[in-house]
Amino acid sequence: MGAGVSLGGGSSGNKSNLNRSAAMFRSASQLSLSRSSSSRRLKFLNFEKTNTDQTEDDFEEDDRTVRRVKPVLGRSITEVAVRGTSLQVDIASLGLGFGKTLTVESSHPFHVEVRYEDNKKKRPINVSLGKIIKFNLADNPVVFIDALRDAPRHIKITLAFNTKHSGMDDHTTNELTAVIRLGIMSLSLDIDADRDGIIERNSNFKNVWERGRENYGAVVITKYHTDPPHPGHPQTRQKISEAKKHRLKRNCSKMTQLLIRSRGPIPPRGWTLHVSFPNKSTRSFLYVYRRVPTTDQSEQILGPGIVDLESTDIGFTDSRDLPLWVTGQTYTRDYSENVLHSNETFSIDMVLKYHGNEAYKDTVKCRLSPLIISPCTQPAVNVYVSGANTQLLQIMGRISKEPKSFKVVNLALSEECTHPKNCMLMGYTDSPSLILPVVLTRDSPQLTDNITRTLNQTDGDFQVCLSQDKQTPFQRIIATPPIGSRYKLGCLLIADIGVDDRPSNGTYWIQQFLQCHRIQPIVTISTAWMENPDITSVVNFVPADKKLHQRGFKIVMPDTHTTYNILKHLQAGGLGNVPIFVGKHRDMQSATTTGNQILDNHEVWNDSFYFQQFIDQNKQLMITQLGVDPDDFIYLPMLWTRSERNSEKARPYMPNATNMIVLDSHIVIPRLCGPIVQGTDKFEDYVQQIRSLTTQQRDIHYIDVWTDSIRSVDDDVVVQRQIPLPTKWWEITGRE
Repeated sequence: MGAGVSLGGGSSGNKSNLNRSAAMFRSASQLSLSRSSSSRRLKFLNFEKTNTDQTEDDFEEDDRTVRRVKPVLGRSITEVAVRGTSLQVDIASLGLGFGKTLTVESSHPFHVEVRYEDNKKKRPINVSLGKIIKFNLADNPVVFIDALRDAPRHIKITLAFNTKHSGMDDHTTNELTAVIRLGIMSLSLDIDADRDGIIERNSNFKNVWERGRENYGAVVITKYHTDPPHPGHPQTRQKISEAKKHRLKRNCSKMTQLLIRSRGPIPPRGWTLHVSFPNKSTRSFLYVYRRVPTTDQSEQILGPGIVDLESTDIGFTDSRDLPLWVTGQTYTRDYSENVLHSNETFSIDMVLKYHGNEAYKDTVKCRLSPLIISPCTQPAVNVYVSGANTQLLQIMGRISKEPKSFKVVNLALSEECTHPKNCMLMGYTDSPSLILPVVLTRDSPQLTDNITRTLNQTDGDFQVCLSQDKQTPFQRIIATPPIGSRYKLGCLLIADIGVDDRPSNGTYWIQQFLQCHRIQPIVTISTAWMENPDITSVVNFVPADKKLHQRGFKIVMPDTHTTYNILKHLQAGGLGNVPIFVGKHRDMQSATTTGNQILDNHEVWNDSFYFQQFIDQNKQLMITQLGVDPDDFIYLPMLWTRSERNSEKARPYMPNATNMIVLDSHIVIPRLCGPIVQGTDKFEDYVQQIRSLTTQQRDIHYIDVWTDSIRSVDDDVVVQRQIPLPTKWWEITGRE
């Protein structure tokens, strides 16, 4: 069987290095051909109609693809060659005499070039068409026909031999001819290799992949929604519903397009065109679709659900461009199985075969697009609010009436998950030609159905990705803004829940899933000391004026010392007896107290400073791993107390201002219920002053989150942010 013909690119993807000229042939027409084939490394392919057995000697390296054929004297044979390849015509098989001359004629002289390798002189010799040349069979047993240009129809190539047999006089000759009807076609598998959103024709760089703004490599958009195996292929023997057909047709707009481009005559019977995966493992995560002309529907031809296939015959059509659509999946729903990392490349082959034997192959190299979580400093596009929180809906409704504001969407969930933040996480995936929002949610049919119906109320496409189980805690994940040149897409902060962080827990799966993308590094934040681990109760981010703060954001953290300083300042001003937490209850008892009473409560301060050490450790961790500075932090007042259920765990003693919702020029934070002096809450006044001095936000909205217990202000909201981030993930270098 024929071996694979490598069409790989050079060792570097840099545009300036790879854009070189390496002439395949030796004429002006050859130079034009070399521009589409200069980066390829091709091999001999032993391909005879009568004998397809190959040896290691058949695979000598050469500048072009060579297919061996045997002509027949006195007869015409029909052959196919792809532009940029060669036919090796076996003259020795004709059984000619010793002395001879050769004349080669072509009906299309500018479409081919003929040469032979002079084994005695160790160099190639060009054959001028129509001229008689001396030809020694012993030294030159083969003739090469190089296909320079595709032709709309078959061209005729005549090989005429004048031989002299022993016993004849010098003037006696015998003219023998062999005719080759050659169909030269241009055939390529094309994809957007230079990442400009346009599919180039036969790019030199489609078989290389390197990160960097000036480098090359195709990107396949990732399939994050988890449909069952595709029933469109006959081998699955399943019927496809009309709703499924409609969805599949729409899903083509969410995939990456491949183009098989061909020109020239359609090959005769016996020739087939295939799409294949050179690596068998590719079929487990890569989907390939084509559109059925008669129904205009999408049909999967390779990938998961198509039984035991790494290759499929797609056939030849009258259309010169045959579009295919591909999408991939970077994970499995069982975390114990292998996942494909986004920095791993894979290949797709287009193979031209003759009676099942490989005659020509073209390859593209790709990577799957990773999932990227947007930081809260990005502008809001859609705000999904639980319909049960009327207070939050009213505030969001007022903010959304401003020009160029976001859209508020009422979100109904399920009994299994009543708070959007706990069961949804918004992100996106992108390629040079496509940007798709991705919604991660728990594996619950009712929840997924409700979320999908809600998302259909918004503009644009989206993907819904199901987690492994029904307990994945999305509230434990937050993305940082881009941090200088080191983390241009930011990092992911994930709450560490301590002993519960085991494979049976949803946190394990989501961390494994996010880690496989290797675009936003993961930093683990300690929250095992909290009764209800919530990442935004420990750290948050707000945009800042770049003129004042180079990074463009500030890091917000709760701080016991800040609370102590505010209360001591009030006490020094004679305001220590002003009531605090008026009308609130804790453990079924009144929580109303004064600043002096809190200052005298050693248990509160012992608990608060004990838990503050974990917050300070998280701060130091971010300084070390993220490369931020101490000046990048803002500290807001907070106190903690020990949980009644577990004395080693902390619960909030007061509403936590760090736990906020950032919406462009607005911030929604919990009402802090602090000491009221001249109509001003001194805790909230401190927050307002800090915000005004350090960030772009000027409008702060307060929500009462303290009933019998203190809740998080962002439990009932999920914000879809503006995408994509300014830096493209494929432009980031230096980290794999």
